[in-house]
Amino acid sequence: MSRHATINDSIHALGETLLRCFDQLNLTLSPERFESVLLLIYYALKPQGRFFHSIRHALELTREDHPTLSLAALFHDIVYYQIDEGFSSEIEQLLSPYIQEVRTSPSSLGTVSLCPQSPDDPLIKLNFALFDVQPGQTLSVFGGLNELLSSLVMTLTFRDLLSFKQLAQMVAYVEGTIPFRGPTPEGQTSFDMLADRLTLVNEQLNIGLTPQELDETIRDAALLANQDVLNFSEPDVRDFLANTWDLIPETNMSLRHKGLYSIQEYRLALQKMSGFFGFLNPTHIFHQYKGSPSDERLAELTTRAQKNMSIARDYLKVKLVSMATLEAFALSTGGDAPISLFMGELPAPGEEIKRLEELLPTLDVVEPERVDPELWRLLDQGRNRESHFDLKRAPLSLFIYAQCRPQELNTLEALSHQMFKGEVSPQALLSALPTHLYATLVEGLAQMVISRTSLLRALKQA
Repeated sequence: MSRHATINDSIHALGETLLRCFDQLNLTLSPERFESVLLLIYYALKPQGRFFHSIRHALELTREDHPTLSLAALFHDIVYYQIDEGFSSEIEQLLSPYIQEVRTSPSSLGTVSLCPQSPDDPLIKLNFALFDVQPGQTLSVFGGLNELLSSLVMTLTFRDLLSFKQLAQMVAYVEGTIPFRGPTPEGQTSFDMLADRLTLVNEQLNIGLTPQELDETIRDAALLANQDVLNFSEPDVRDFLANTWDLIPETNMSLRHKGLYSIQEYRLALQKMSGFFGFLNPTHIFHQYKGSPSDERLAELTTRAQKNMSIARDYLKVKLVSMATLEAFALSTGGDAPISLFMGELPAPGEEIKRLEELLPTLDVVEPERVDPELWRLLDQGRNRESHFDLKRAPLSLFIYAQCRPQELNTLEALSHQMFKGEVSPQALLSALPTHLYATLVEGLAQMVISRTSLLRALKQA
């Protein structure tokens, strides 16, 4: 069982972790102050849209022997602008002196910039220096916006409780969690550059870090960053994809509502995830600073990530082909529709409900050389954890995978992407399906989608 499944993410577990950290740091907070910190984190990480970047994830990153790193872990995702659709009132109040948010409409996300005036506050200067940002700069959600603002909230929360040295180390820990950064053309890593900035600001602001403390800070930052993305190195790809599936509704708000999203909305979410895996360089996931982690451990993490991403790409390829096929049938018979209309509602435990896969024939034995056994297992047995918006198994994708030879699947994949761009018609994709598969899907869908039965059966005659 993955660690993700064993963490207690209640408000009490969060409170106990905070209490442990404060005890280790010899901090005594009034009940009111303690509860204000607890609720700041709880309300930020608990909203409905937080499926992965949640209390559970934050607690997974804490270390019983390292209170300042644990506090940084609890705060590192406290701002997630695009998931939370802005800021909570309490966080906005903390950040408002330092940022400017511009929205074109109340319902859309805007741009977030740092205020144009140079900060006089050493704490704000510290954050700006370690994140390498300038007054007036527009922040990118892909380039540190969430991490910088999370760090600001953290340091403003603890400025009267912790030393400036401790706060500087915690800012470095959070900066290190900006993910997926490769080396410069000169070979300098993001942690080499963070070390350079920390060295400079240590002198400029008289922080008092010794060379040994500085190195330990950057090593710990790299280790926290690796822990933050450790799911990429899961030994079982089904655990990796279970965690990945938690990310999908965070960035696709329509999928947060069980059963109400359409075929195209689901397909677009899969496309985004597929594009992300196609873009991400596996060697940019995990990091090392001055031998920590070891070369062997770094190689192990990277190798596992490469394997998981390779299987995930193949998995998403088949899932996208199956959704493109469903979409083509929908567009040919009246247009996009709720996915539940075409595939059936998601069943509750023990509930029997009409589902498309039950209307399809039992799979024939497939020649072993035609399929990837690990991909087959993944489609057949599913990811290792249920998600609220999707089956963990992929029975329709498995059925299509079993009926297509590799070259046929490649052709369908190419046509799918052309159809998504409007370059070919839905009928062009359907005509490329193997004849038996096409006829079987038409009949199954005709029984499933009762509002379109005649239209679907008419396709069978075409």
